[in-house]
Amino acid sequence: MTELHNNKSIKRFQEIVHFDVEEQDAVLKILDAMIMNNRMARVMSMDANYPDPPSRHRLLRCLRSFLPAEYG
Repeated sequence: MTELHNNKSIKRFQEIVHFDVEEQDAVLKILDAMIMNNRMARVMSMDANYPDPPSRHRLLRCLRSFLPAEYG
């Protein structure tokens, strides 16, 4: 399953090369934010005193507020 997943990821990144520079930047910013969200969730899960980390849905909604309207 991991190899199939890696192939899908590679194909998606190959498609991003054809995007405009601004669109590439937007995709990478969203990806970076999701990676950071995942890292923070792992760190906070080690400390029972932290509240639940933000959901991916909430994170994406927040990120969309920074993107131009055409990215929806």
